[in-house]
Amino acid sequence: MASGETPISYETASKVVPWYKSCRYALALWAFFGFLNVYALRVNLSVAIVEMSDEFGWSNGKTTIVLSSFFYGYIVTQLPGGWLATRFGAKYVYGFGVLTTTVLTLLTPLAAKKLPLIIALRIVEGLGEVCERGVCSCASETTLSVSAIVPV
Repeated sequence: MASGETPISYETASKVVPWYKSCRYALALWAFFGFLNVYALRVNLSVAIVEMSDEFGWSNGKTTIVLSSFFYGYIVTQLPGGWLATRFGAKYVYGFGVLTTTVLTLLTPLAAKKLPLIIALRIVEGLGEVCERGVCSCASETTLSVSAIVPV
């Protein structure tokens, strides 16, 4: 902001910018689809594991290890995710996390033939979910609060 300019208040901005051009709604829509994608990627193996365990002859214990291996990587990235979001920006870390998880999920059928490989893939996929808690809370607090007065 240049010197001498007065900041626009929320009341003034809401009268100037129609709701359908608001960055707040655009970001909320993109965040919705991002979360939809991330949670769908997280759940899909839980559905497919029944058929995979029959096809590959996995016992109950092995399927439990495959399903839980995701969370070994996921739990490690909670605090570093928030730090990375404040350091590099939430949208970049969130985008990287979603992209990483998507690509690794696409590689799951290839890795499923070898049990150690799919376990390692699921751990790395959990690491890719750095975008969940730390990043998203950072993004919602900073990006959405600032974007109320900026038109798309």
